[in-house]
Amino acid sequence: MKTLSLLIIALMLTFTVVGYTQSPTLDTTNQKYQVVKGAKDHDELSQIIFTALKENDFASLKKYIPGEEEITYLKKTSSERNKPFFHNLDEEQVKGRILSDFESIIQQGISEQTNWSTVELIDYQTRSCSIENIGCTVTLQTEDAKGIQRLYSYDAIRVKDRWFIFQNLKIEESLDKHSSN
Repeated sequence: MKTLSLLIIALMLTFTVVGYTQSPTLDTTNQKYQVVKGAKDHDELSQIIFTALKENDFASLKKYIPGEEEITYLKKTSSERNKPFFHNLDEEQVKGRILSDFESIIQQGISEQTNWSTVELIDYQTRSCSIENIGCTVTLQTEDAKGIQRLYSYDAIRVKDRWFIFQNLKIEESLDKHSSN
């Protein structure tokens, strides 16, 4: 019986070691990893933008800003009516505008002494869609521990069934629930 137990333990160890040595390794020199850019929908994108603002982490938005591949796609596939809009657009322009808008919101939060750790996203809605339904304006509604609500908005654009922040990231208005007291 003791021999059988030792045999079973030896077999288990053998399979564990064999399985471990044959498991795939992370070799980034021989494998290409596909990074999925964009969000699955503007709801997911709204959550990501809110989190980036809350954590003051613009870098986390990188894969949600259209790059050259997405801009080239828009230039090639947009309607004749919309081609002039995308014609002179480039990645650095788009990224620069969004970065400027992002920094403006952060600076306004600093001047208003916003404690982002207490800010919660309470609603987000698509206000309007245009550019033949590939672009939408989305609003985010937040509230902090003091009861101050703010509306933010941004323009989102759909490229190959993925959503990207495109432009006009801004604070729409602040709604202090206690101001009527």
